[in-house]
Parts: sequence; structure tokens; C-alpha cells
Amino acid sequence: MITSVDNQQKDIADYRQEFITPLNFKGSHIYKSCRKGAKWVHEKRYNNVTDGMIVNHAVNYKYWMGLKSGHYINFGVIDQDGIGINKLNELTSDLNFKDYQIKDYSSESYLIDGSSHRYFRPRYNGKPVTYYQYSNILGNKIRSKGLELFPHTGLGLRLPFGKDQNLIDNESGAVLNLSLSQNIELMRSIEDYPLETIDPEPKLDLKYHKSLSAGIRTARVQEILEQGIINYGTRHNLLKELVIGKYRENNNPEITKRQVRQWIKSKHNGMSHTVNKALKTGKWTEINYDINHLTEWVYNTFNRESYYPDITNNLEGGITKTDTQFIADIFPRSLPDQRKLFNLICYLRTRARIKHNQAGIKIHSRQWMNITKQGNYQSFQRKLMDKRVNGRPVLIKGSGYTVQSKYSIGESKRYTINGLEPSGDFLKQDNRHITTWTDLIKSESIDSLKYKYRIDLSNRWNLDYMRRMDINILESFNQAFI
Repeated sequence: MITSVDNQQKDIADYRQEFITPLNFKGSHIYKSCRKGAKWVHEKRYNNVTDGMIVNHAVNYKYWMGLKSGHYINFGVIDQDGIGINKLNELTSDLNFKDYQIKDYSSESYLIDGSSHRYFRPRYNGKPVTYYQYSNILGNKIRSKGLELFPHTGLGLRLPFGKDQNLIDNESGAVLNLSLSQNIELMRSIEDYPLETIDPEPKLDLKYHKSLSAGIRTARVQEILEQGIINYGTRHNLLKELVIGKYRENNNPEITKRQVRQWIKSKHNGMSHTVNKALKTGKWTEINYDINHLTEWVYNTFNRESYYPDITNNLEGGITKTDTQFIADIFPRSLPDQRKLFNLICYLRTRARIKHNQAGIKIHSRQWMNITKQGNYQSFQRKLMDKRVNGRPVLIKGSGYTVQSKYSIGESKRYTINGLEPSGDFLKQDNRHITTWTDLIKSESIDSLKYKYRIDLSNRWNLDYMRRMDINILESFNQAFI
């Protein structure tokens, strides 16, 4: 029996996933009591947002709560403070926003001066964007209209659905008095807004390339935080590991620099000649340079290579246990085809929660090439259509529509996978959803690879694929099949 308490817990979990986690895993908070005349209070501690804080903001309406931007962002907000909805509509029309890509919700003064927020979900080629990419592409365009762009690294964003913050009917302008769960569901129904159609100012390198390795494990970072420096000659490497750990938490670079400086001053344990010298002279120039240089290197390099922080990585979906069995049953013994089906399911899982996509998910031909890693993606489509589950093809192709934009002209069709379980818990490895086929293979046991996926090492395509994997995995395979 589902109780009201269970429903509230689900609402709080959904609210956290949609609005809190995408901003900052550990970020500075701002509060403002709902009493008339109250002022914003900045909370300087970097602790997690608790369920009680969410309840006080979005359920009990005791105070409003806001957060500053993390390094990666999942949603954007355009704020208009009494300027008028016409200015906002003019801007979004100029930027080619569609009705299904935005939702408006009211500010506390909406009934007085019409102040409101416009919520959207920015992406670049279907990928999450950093705050700096987001700000450089949209910032000047929005500020030139007298509007404000959030999230912001310096200003806290008041989170949605606090007191007097309700969704607005686009046609009548009336405030919709909906439940928290209904509000969240409507917010989740909006589609991504593609930033690649907007010229950035100035021009940025926004290309994404092959992913980096998994980097530093979270258990190792926690060990460094607790123990500090325990051996001479390890300071630089420990700082690098710690910066990577802070990046994985989606910290803003400036927050990372400050927290790492605080750590080395309290946890050096006298085991660094450079720190000992700085304590005597009072000059921390060399230490600060090292921290700044490492932070800039980690954030710039990982950005370029599409290695996201944990929470940003997990927003992009993943794979479930039932999905892996489905993949093994559809393509037994064929690693290349299993990999392609894995990529396709991950792509669909990310977008399946959007109501607009319940009739199937649009996949452009260029995206099919990314999924299959080959130009002739039609052969893989034919393979899926030849396979049968319950008498129907595995891949079902729906109708399409003509895409005509500044950058592309083509036919995008909707696709669904027949026989796939509708939902499930995503598989994780070190707090991160498994989003690459190589990581999935590495997480499986040898017996699972033998009997579940039925890998045949006499197959030259499988051998070619395995040679590109970690040598330890390959050695384990050879021993298992001897």
C-alpha cells in the first residue's frame, strides 16, 4: 500500500534529481524566509542539500532556497523581473525556441508586476554543456534584452516551486495550482534545446572527442582527504588526485581551488618541503601556482574529452541489468553488434522519460553513425528489423518529419525497441552509471562473458575488439577459455 509519506519521499527524490543534483553536489546555498520583508542569507558551508531543506522550500513553504551553478549544468533559466512577457517571447523567438522546449513558472511578484522564469534544457550535439559554454553562447544575447541568465556561478538561482512559484499556462497566463509531482512531470516533458544552432560569442572549441579513462576512484579521494600527505615527494600527485575528485563532484573550478588550498594547509602533516618552506616565509606562491595550474589542466582537459563529473555523467542515462540480458539474447557471440545495440539503448534510455518521446524517439542519420561508429548504419538497422521478439521486429521505425534548419536538411524518424523493459535501476561502477561498452565488459565476470554473452574468441571480429581492451581483461579471457 502506497501512503502519502511514500508519495512525498518519491516527490523529494524526483525534485532532487531534476533540480538539485544537476546544479551542485556540494554548493553554497542561499535562503530567504517567506515572511514579508525578509532578506536573502548566504550559507557559506559546503554541505549537501537535505530532504528537510527541500520540504521546507517546495512543500511547507517556510523559506525559499537557491543554489549557485556547478561546472556542468543540466537546465537553464531566463529571468525577467517585471520587464514583460513580450520581451521574453521576442528573445526566445529570435533564438528559435519551440513551445515543447520551454516551461514558464512564476516569481513571487508575478501577480504584481508579471515577473517570471523560463525553464529550458540546453545541450550541445545532445551532450551536457559547461557553465562557461552556456554563458558564452547565450549570455550577451539575453543580457542585451534586459533579462538575466541562470544558473550563475556568482548569484544563487531560486529553485522552482517554492512559495508563489507555480507553472504558468502559456495561452491564458493563469497560474496553475498543481501538485509537486505534477509540476516535476511537466518539467521533465520538455525537450532539449540545441545550442549548436547558436553562434557562440566569442567562438569556442565545443567539439567532443573520445572519453578519458575513469580517473581517480572516490574511495581514494576520501582517503586523501582524511589522511593528508603521509610521504615526502607526493604532494603534487595528491593535489592532482584531489582536484580530479572535486571535478567528479561537479564543483566549480574556483570552489575547487579554495577547498584544495584549505586541505593542504590543514593536512600537510609536515611531509612537504615546499609547504614547510611556505609556513616559515608566509609565501604560498609556489603552492597556489601548482593548485591553479592543476585545476585548469583537469577542467580543460576533461571538458575537451567528454569525461563528465559523476552526477552529469549519470544524467545521461545508462544501462540496466535486464538491458544487458536483452543485448546478449539478441546478438549472442557478436561483440561488435552487442556494442552497437548497447550504444542505441543508452541513447534511447536518456530520452525515454520525456513525454514527447513516448511514440518513439527521433534519431537523425548522423546520430545513427555515432551509435554504430560506421557510415553504413543501415545494415545494423536491417539486422535489428530481421530479429523478432514476440513475433515483432526488434527495431520498429515510425514516421518522420522534414528537418530544415540553418545546419541540416534531412529526414528524422522515430524509433522504438520492441521487447525492452520500460525501466530499471542503472548499473553503476564507482558511483558512475556505466555508459560505455568497454566499462560494461570490464564489470562483468568471466563466467558471465562466457555463458551470458557467449563470446567466441575464434571469431576474428571479437578478437579484434578484445585486443583494443585492457590487457588484464584479455589475459583473463585467455585463461578462461584454455
